Amino acid sequence: MFDGDYGLIFNDNSFWREQRRFALHVLRDFGIGRPILEQTIMEQATGVCEYIKSFNEKPIELSKVLTTAIGNVIYQLAFGQTVDLNSNFIFDFRNKLIETALFFAHPLGFLCELWLPFRYLDPFFGGIYSKTMKRHFEMLDFMNLHVKEHRETINFEGEPRDYIDAFLMEQRKHANNSPEWILQLEPLPFT
Repeated sequence: MFDGDYGLIFNDNSFWREQRRFALHVLRDFGIGRPILEQTIMEQATGVCEYIKSFNEKPIELSKVLTTAIGNVIYQLAFGQTVDLNSNFIFDFRNKLIETALFFAHPLGFLCELWLPFRYLDPFFGGIYSKTMKRHFEMLDFMNLHVKEHRETINFEGEPRDYIDAFLMEQRKHANNSPEWILQLEPLPFT
């Protein structure tokens, strides 16, 4: 499913310790558990309050706007940007991620990953495997687009703008003495 033993979660080799240590270090630097992240959180909270006020005490559905506000904090850390609270982007992305995860947590998804011939039975199960893999690759394409954009705009001499920059800088630092970091070019989105 993830083309190798890379990343932070789907990994069972010794390289995972270094990757997780790096990720925790970067997240700490970017403000997880510290006041640095407070500005982004406050901006999102202010946006949610303004959104609620705009309805003039009429009943509203908050799940989408709250999901977007929380997702924006994560999106800011990972990709260095946010989306408008009225946008469906983060809400839809989250739903695709949940649907994909639920499929692979389901016995059929597990069997499809465990034994490849089960994938050929997909038409008998309503094409769920094909639909899930389509969503999976849509998310992967989106993340790879961000990684490509960062590779083109990164300033290796400056401070990282977000997690992707930090990863690319660390990757460059280890390029000569650690081949595993070079292999991380494509699986980066799954860290």
